[in-house]
Amino acid sequence: MLMSATNPSASTGRVRNATLLDLPEISRLITNASPKQTLAQFDSGDLFEHGYALVLELAPDHLGAVVHVEVDATHHATIDLMVIDPELPPLDTELRMSGVAHALCEAYGCNCDTIAPRQRFRGRR
Repeated sequence: MLMSATNPSASTGRVRNATLLDLPEISRLITNASPKQTLAQFDSGDLFEHGYALVLELAPDHLGAVVHVEVDATHHATIDLMVIDPELPPLDTELRMSGVAHALCEAYGCNCDTIAPRQRFRGRR
């Protein structure tokens, strides 16, 4: 649940690089979105070792979304995980997070594939 009583929008919060301190919140988002999935199934080490994990921070210790961009040795990138809190507008938030992910790919000179639909999660309401 969001900390604010107002309706959140896609412009709420700031997008930043994830840190190890974000793992509990990332795990919450993933588990809430898909109860059969856990952060362990996505190998939390891979979030930081094989690409870039970006989070939408709504408040200290409260994330609204996470996106992971995996980069391979040939400078090819794939958005391989996106999870959005159900309290946020799904399309607006997805556009914002994928836009930042694609900008990151472009900044590093990578070709970027879009995310596969089975790896896109919205939390349960």
